[in-house]
Amino acid sequence: MTKLRYTLLSNLLEQLVNKIVYLRSFPHDYGTGEMLSAAEIQPIDAIGRNRGINITGLARLLVVTKGAASQSVKRLEERGYVTKYKAPDNDKEVLLKLTPKGKTAKAGYNSLREGFDSNMAMMLERMSEDEFAFLAQHFQVLVQQADKYIEGLGEEPT
Repeated sequence: MTKLRYTLLSNLLEQLVNKIVYLRSFPHDYGTGEMLSAAEIQPIDAIGRNRGINITGLARLLVVTKGAASQSVKRLEERGYVTKYKAPDNDKEVLLKLTPKGKTAKAGYNSLREGFDSNMAMMLERMSEDEFAFLAQHFQVLVQQADKYIEGLGEEPT
């Protein structure tokens, strides 16, 4: 019975992840007149939510290598979405912030997400507190298991 349950949940989780990956494969105009991929809007969103973040912090948030985060920021900077500046208390530390164009893209992304999030919120409102706690607890366990697996790989993600 346990194997059957695991197989069912594993298959459902895999379907969900595949659908999210599929949805993210479509570039979208977030209000700047330019198409942005998920790989481009995610760092814009992360920088917008974490003003003053550095490349290392961005890499951690996006679960990518520092090199990948740095390349992404370079491309976004060239396209006018992100700018770098020196930390006020440390000339060696480079921090990131959104340009006005980057803020427009983030606002467009937030607007798109609100539609998805409002549907999710309606579903969650129908859950009892116990059902929600159960779901949240088990998602946390899944995240922790994924973290352990990633750590066991012994290298940074590519």
